[in-house]
Amino acid sequence: MKKLVFLFSALLLLASCSKSFKVNVEYDSDYKGQVYLINYDTNDTIAVATLEGNKCTFEGTFDKPFLASLRDDALHTYPMFYLIVNEGETNVKIDKESNFEASGPLNKVLWEDCYANAVYKLMSSQDYEQYYKEYLNFYEQNKDNLAGQWAFCQYLSLKDFSEAEIDALLKEAPAEYAQLKYIERQKYIARQKELTKVGKKYVDFEITDKDGKTQKLSDYIGKDGRKTLLFFFWPSNIVQTDPNTIQLLNELQRIAESKESGGTMVVGVSVFDNPEAAASAIEGADIKFPVIIGKQALYKPLELYGLNQSAIHLILIDENGNITGRGSKFLDLVNND
Repeated sequence: MKKLVFLFSALLLLASCSKSFKVNVEYDSDYKGQVYLINYDTNDTIAVATLEGNKCTFEGTFDKPFLASLRDDALHTYPMFYLIVNEGETNVKIDKESNFEASGPLNKVLWEDCYANAVYKLMSSQDYEQYYKEYLNFYEQNKDNLAGQWAFCQYLSLKDFSEAEIDALLKEAPAEYAQLKYIERQKYIARQKELTKVGKKYVDFEITDKDGKTQKLSDYIGKDGRKTLLFFFWPSNIVQTDPNTIQLLNELQRIAESKESGGTMVVGVSVFDNPEAAASAIEGADIKFPVIIGKQALYKPLELYGLNQSAIHLILIDENGNITGRGSKFLDLVNND
């Protein structure tokens, strides 16, 4: 009997700690489909909702306010709209130009004060050093709230920090930052970047596609008598709008089609995009070389090579499995290899 009373008391205490949230999302566009509410810290999907008309709603409970992001299939899971989920209702509006508005004082601070009015403008101007500083300045001004926590995490993901540099930054940050899964992931990425730099051995990975078939990166090393493997991480949603990407893919296609003895094998790895979106982009770009597509959007292979950004990244591996080059702009190296 005492055990039952204790269990009942524990359940009452747990219920008293839980709070309810409701996120209402409204699209000013023709998009029809699913929307995903993602935990920003863990990258786990909290809930999935289907738009009815141009609206959908997420509901649930939590112990304390948390950082989240919204993704949808029309955006190929990227870009992500960030928001702070508080107790009660949070109203979100997304227009045809992907402008974002979320209710609540901290959401206004996050989007209007930092992202829309400062960071986005600097990103468009390609003033990257000032772009990084803006995140750091915003963090310093808001380090004791979730908007500042978001800015700190974004800053870490944009800059190429070592694990030691991340630890040094954490010494000046609130103590709870060190417990974030996001920070743990950034440290892992920093370690993997060091392990997969030029001169190191490649790291293999295995992908299962939507049909249950598996492919390994190692399947392509030495394939068809090619001495070099060039594989690249490709967020395929950018191909249709970015002329530089189209030019790069055309050059990669030329390399892939070269019949020279001991030439280069080209393989793409679709990241950030769902399988249907990736397959559509490949068809639209008339890609003939192999592209590895998972049964869902891929992130883990990126992290294995010390990456977390939605940008094309190329890696060269020789027939012995050594990494001989990597970067986003090194076609001259490829052509002279």
